[in-house]
Amino acid sequence: MLEANGLRICYGAVPAVHDVTFKVQEGQIVSIIGANGAGKTTLLKAIAGVQRISAGRISFLGEKLDGLPANQIVTKGISHVPEGRHIFSELSVKENLLIGAYTVKDASEVEKKLRSVYKTFPILEERSAQRGGTLSGGEQQMLAIARGLMSGPRLLMLDEPSLGIMPTVVRQIFDIVKKLRSQGTTVLLVEQNVKKGLEIADKAYVLQTGRCVLEGTGDELLRSDMVRKHYLGL
Repeated sequence: MLEANGLRICYGAVPAVHDVTFKVQEGQIVSIIGANGAGKTTLLKAIAGVQRISAGRISFLGEKLDGLPANQIVTKGISHVPEGRHIFSELSVKENLLIGAYTVKDASEVEKKLRSVYKTFPILEERSAQRGGTLSGGEQQMLAIARGLMSGPRLLMLDEPSLGIMPTVVRQIFDIVKKLRSQGTTVLLVEQNVKKGLEIADKAYVLQTGRCVLEGTGDELLRSDMVRKHYLGL
């Protein structure tokens, strides 16, 4: 579904990602793990069209993506839920969700998608008239994910969905990610919670200082001596 080949991404003259190659097959959860500053967020930004690449190629369903503006990439079927949620705090939950459907022109289709996300996130239906900024951290993360789903993406990119959230809600978020896969949404997940990220991954990649140093299934990387030593403290 998604293929990145030989990506090099720089901030000014400073390279943040060096010759990274990875694939996402349809129907998978693919996790990219690594420490702060490894280049994980930069990769998602490049795929989403908000960060230019210096070299390499990104393709989605066989079509070249790099060089396209972000709004066109959304219409291709990719939705990006950024780190830090970035909801509109003064708008209601429902208004936040409707903004996520800005590319959907059919009002009946928007209503259908709204019912679908309410079914997945019933707390958001209860809070639909409440201002986004008054939600708890976990509820705001659910809102950010639900807003990302409102465009009907084939590929959903999640950047650090567990960041700053209580452990009980983290489990709920990861259960929702697995449910989305079962419903047909492919997920590219960037996650510092290495254990959680690998437990649900069909495929995973480890980034260190902008380079891909290891890849395999989630189970394989959970058993990797390097991952256990450097990321799991075992």
